[in-house]
Amino acid sequence: MKRIRTPIFTLLILITASFSTLSANGQDEPRDSTTPVAVDIPNVQFLVYRVEDPYSGTITYPTTLDRDSRYIGTEVAIVNNGDYPVNTSWSSIRLRDSEGRDYAGGAVSGTDPQMRTKELANGETNRGWVWFAVPADAEITTILYVPPATEIRVTWDEAPRTLRSSATPIATPEP
Repeated sequence: MKRIRTPIFTLLILITASFSTLSANGQDEPRDSTTPVAVDIPNVQFLVYRVEDPYSGTITYPTTLDRDSRYIGTEVAIVNNGDYPVNTSWSSIRLRDSEGRDYAGGAVSGTDPQMRTKELANGETNRGWVWFAVPADAEITTILYVPPATEIRVTWDEAPRTLRSSATPIATPEP
């Protein structure tokens, strides 16, 4: 399993890879999908098991497909390896194209088991499919997991404070 370690301050996890490689004759060749690509940040792991471009199952929503769009399915997982709960959702999974545009999952559904919105305790996994509608000519370059913002706290009692001898506030002199 390929692992990429990123610093603790990473707010955005991304896997940069083409969805397929071109053979010598210019035809797309699928990659081996038996081993997921894994990206780790402290306490969370993002796994990409499969990308289908175009999606080989049946798109169930929308019921009428846009002829100018391409429908992509991704099977992904988020694993909580930390001590605190992690909120996960299909809406945290995005695709990015070569021009920097992002496409959020959720506007499309397919027949495979969908990733659900779920709070993960330590050791739990949220695995499922996320689908996307992208312009037919979009060159997708990246799968992103955008984790929810973390709230980092310092209690008031722990915060270094400067105590003044006077209770009178310092005022700005008027001109």
